[in-house]
Amino acid sequence: MKVWKLYSTAMFEVTVKDGNFDLDFCTGVSMNSNNDWKPMELEVLVKGKGKGKDYPYFMHHVPIMSEKMLSVVKNLITEQVEILEAFIESETYYIINIINMSQAVDYDLSDLKRGSSSGDIIGFHKIQFKPDLVEGNILKIKENAATQAFVTDTFRDAVLKAKIKGIDFELVWDSEEDSEETARIEEERRRNYERHIAEIESHPGPRFSWSEAYQMVEQGKAMASGKWKLQADSKGGVLIGDILHDGSYSWINPIFIPPVLLYLAWHEVEKSTNVDQPEA
Repeated sequence: MKVWKLYSTAMFEVTVKDGNFDLDFCTGVSMNSNNDWKPMELEVLVKGKGKGKDYPYFMHHVPIMSEKMLSVVKNLITEQVEILEAFIESETYYIINIINMSQAVDYDLSDLKRGSSSGDIIGFHKIQFKPDLVEGNILKIKENAATQAFVTDTFRDAVLKAKIKGIDFELVWDSEEDSEETARIEEERRRNYERHIAEIESHPGPRFSWSEAYQMVEQGKAMASGKWKLQADSKGGVLIGDILHDGSYSWINPIFIPPVLLYLAWHEVEKSTNVDQPEA
C-alpha cells in the first residue's frame, strides 16, 4: 500500500474571485451541510499554453477538477468528499472538499515536526501510517489539513490510466519499503527499553519487600523494581509507573495492586516529575 501527496503542475492557476474565502476553507469540515452551496466563480491568474485544464492549480489542499477528471475518480471518492460546483470562465468545474480525516497516522513511528515554543505537532519530516486504518482513496490528516491532500494507489492508478494532464503525485509512504525501517525503529526501542531496565536494576543499595517499599513511598520516596516504579503524587496517592522505551513512565492510579508486584524486590530511586495527572 502507498499514500501519495496530490498536487497540480498545470500552467493554469485560479483563485477565488476577489479573494473572498475563509482561512478554514475546505480544511476537513463540511462546506455544504445544509445543502445551500452556491456555485463559486473562480478567477484565472495564470493560463499558460499546453495541457492541464483538467486539474488547475487552486490551493495545495483543495483539488479542483474538470468534468472529465471528476468522471474518472468520482466512484472512488464518494462519501469521502463534498463535490462543490464552481465556474471558470463559464466552464463548470468542481471543488473537492475532502472530509475524510484519516485516523491512520502512526505517531510513534513518524518523524514529527514540533512547534519551537508549544511543542505541538505541526507537521511531519517523515510520515508513517497504520495500513489497517487507512480508509478511502482520498484523505487528509489534521496536522496539515490546510496545506496537503493525500490519495492512495487506487486513485493514482485511475488518473494515470485516463492520462489526465496537469496532475502529479509525490510518494510519502510505502508500507513495503517502510517495513525495514519500522523493524529498525522497533529494535532500537526494544534495546533502549532493556537498557533502561538494566540501569535501574544495577543501582546499588538494599532491596525491600512490597510492604516496606510501599511505606517508604508513603513517606515521600520513589521505589523501583525492573520496569515498575512506585511514587506518590502531590496528594499522597501512591501511583504505579510502567517504564517506556524513552525512560519515562506511564502512570496509573490503581484500583487494585497487580499481584505480580507483591513478590518483587524494590530499591530506592530518584523521583520522577509530572506524575500528578496519571492516565485513567
